[in-house]
Amino acid sequence: MSDDGSTIDLRNIPATVAATGTATTATGTASTPVPPPTSGGAVAVTPLIDPKVAEEFGLDAEKITELGQKYSIPESVKVKFPDLVALLVKTESMNDEERDYWFQVIPIMSEEQTVKLRTILVNEREQLKKIDEEYEGEMQKLGDTHKSDWNAFEAQQKKAAIAHAESQHEENEEHHETDLLKKLEDIDKAS
Repeated sequence: MSDDGSTIDLRNIPATVAATGTATTATGTASTPVPPPTSGGAVAVTPLIDPKVAEEFGLDAEKITELGQKYSIPESVKVKFPDLVALLVKTESMNDEERDYWFQVIPIMSEEQTVKLRTILVNEREQLKKIDEEYEGEMQKLGDTHKSDWNAFEAQQKKAAIAHAESQHEENEEHHETDLLKKLEDIDKAS
């Protein structure tokens, strides 16, 4: 965050800033001094989302890295509202522009407003979870119904196959019997 409280999007800072210690505008004039990197050239960065919150919301390291590149989230929001960051990222009712808007507005919102936003997002999440569970239950019922129908169909097919095999066997036995009787008659006639 800059001195005036605005958010600095680190994605747009050119590589020369680290080397020169000064950011330049599009015209090439020096504008904002940038502190030199800490020892070893590494810059301490607050994680985008608290690991415990990330795990709760099913966000893996790859997704968190992607989110860090996608959104310009103020440090104060990352530190103070990691759950809101996760809720905003996971909500299905917003597009990326709306999410980015909320990330920028949260620092100037009152506590009451942030509580209302959190409540809305949590309620949405719970309602969607409830709908998903109902859907899964209905799909399970349909699956069970169709499974019992399928089992009945398979049983009927097996019975038909057994009946067919038995009739074939009986027919073969009759032919065999007839052949044997004919041979016996032929032997009796020959003698």
